[in-house]
Amino acid sequence: MKLTTIAAALISGIALSGCVGLVDAQSKCSAQSASYLTMWDCIRGRVAAGTAGQMNNDLGVRYLAVSDLLAQSVRSGQMSDAEAKARLAIELERGNSEFNRRQAASSPNLTRCTNTNGVVNCLTF
Repeated sequence: MKLTTIAAALISGIALSGCVGLVDAQSKCSAQSASYLTMWDCIRGRVAAGTAGQMNNDLGVRYLAVSDLLAQSVRSGQMSDAEAKARLAIELERGNSEFNRRQAASSPNLTRCTNTNGVVNCLTF
């Protein structure tokens, strides 16, 4: 399977999770740009405009740093556009999974109780 196909699969597979703005930005910018550097400029523009989701946290900072390092690797010829796009898709997936894990860990448990003929049954989920 080609790296660009893998990247597209990763991006589309996480679209319903925590970082929807960034997923959308990366997906649209990637589809518009064969070049990683052009794609990254597009994503950076969306981040600057505030349309790429919440980026002022450790996960956003890491995504930006990894993206910049990938751009340096492409500019120096150490990495192809397709490989850089695939690696950025993997980084987005990693960050999104971590975001979702943190959200789940910080969410309070929900308890629902029912009273049937004086017998109270409670379920926590």
